[in-house]
Amino acid sequence: MLKNKKFLLLFSATFFSSFGDATLFVILLSMLQSLGGSGVSTSFYFIFSAVPVLLFGLHIGAFVENKSLQKVMISSDIIRILFLLLFYLYNLLFTQTIFTIYLLIFLVTFINIFFTTASSTLMPHIVEHSNIPKANSLFRIITMIAKLLSYSFAALLFYLNVGSNEVLIIVTV
Repeated sequence: MLKNKKFLLLFSATFFSSFGDATLFVILLSMLQSLGGSGVSTSFYFIFSAVPVLLFGLHIGAFVENKSLQKVMISSDIIRILFLLLFYLYNLLFTQTIFTIYLLIFLVTFINIFFTTASSTLMPHIVEHSNIPKANSLFRIITMIAKLLSYSFAALLFYLNVGSNEVLIIVTV
């Protein structure tokens, strides 16, 4: 399985997608707190990050089923990058608000559903049927490793006092 170039490409794409999303999640939560966010606003943040999956997960699964899975994954990454760049520009031109943070986490989570659905749907097409359970386990492990590394990376950025707009550019890259 690790000799399969398509599997390794999907594996690395999943790692970087998970790393970027988890870092962004922590950074946006920090921005929310810096705007004076309370426990209630933090709860709403988590709600806005979960609602897209509940509302659109099934529909996106049906949509992705008949599409080119690689194109869906690439398109979702490009759209997430565009949203982050727009958010960055918005923060440069206007005062940051809690609502814009809620909106961004909602949109990024919504777009991420396309990536993760396409990624898991692509698995049976690139891995032998007998290796699918092992491949799924590896994907769960790499996703968790990416999240743990991203939390450490975000902590490093906080420690270095990197500004929120600079952090957005770093996460976008």
